[in-house]
Amino acid sequence: MIKRKKKHSPVKHHETPVGLSRRKRAAILTAMIVVGAVAVVLAIVAIIVTPKVNPGAQRGVGATGFQAYAEDNSDLGMAKIVSKENVAAVLGDKAKVISNVDVSKVINVDGNRGQTATYNFVRSDGARANIYIDLMIFKNQTTFDAANVTNNTIKGGTINGLQAYYLHAQTLGSEREYRLMVIKGTNVYKFVFVQPYRNITVSEVAALATLKKLAAKVEF
Repeated sequence: MIKRKKKHSPVKHHETPVGLSRRKRAAILTAMIVVGAVAVVLAIVAIIVTPKVNPGAQRGVGATGFQAYAEDNSDLGMAKIVSKENVAAVLGDKAKVISNVDVSKVINVDGNRGQTATYNFVRSDGARANIYIDLMIFKNQTTFDAANVTNNTIKGGTINGLQAYYLHAQTLGSEREYRLMVIKGTNVYKFVFVQPYRNITVSEVAALATLKKLAAKVEF
């Protein structure tokens, strides 16, 4: 009697990364805007999340020449874009403790460079929240145009002579984000108010008004 071999189900090798910090999620989302291709996004996730086996391997390079990496000795000046006092002023009684600025490394996504400045704070009710400002500098007008950064936005008037846009609110993990975007040439600034999505005490309207006041303090 011939025994038939049992068929084995294929092993799934893809996994969803968990526990990413907010800055790493922001870097991944920026790459998604610039490239818009699933394969590239997965490559960026692998570069950011996977521990380095070789300390000398600083860059991820795709077969097409696409690169995504953190620049070790670069700075886009985001630590000084707004002061802690500016943040305190616009938050008012919404916050009772505000931390010093936390600045990310410069992330280079195929020549487009970004950096994020974050101000963590304790909301008036004791919940942790933050405001962060993200700058993306596109390498040229063609790349900027291809990114379609104003798609699905609503015009939010002007700030210091520049057009502002409201973006749709989004939920990332346990956080709810309200976002305002200001564009100067090929530089895109995003101002984001973050709070726990299961414990929202600051409305979207109030959060966007706060961000608009903060953006008005920036010398773009």
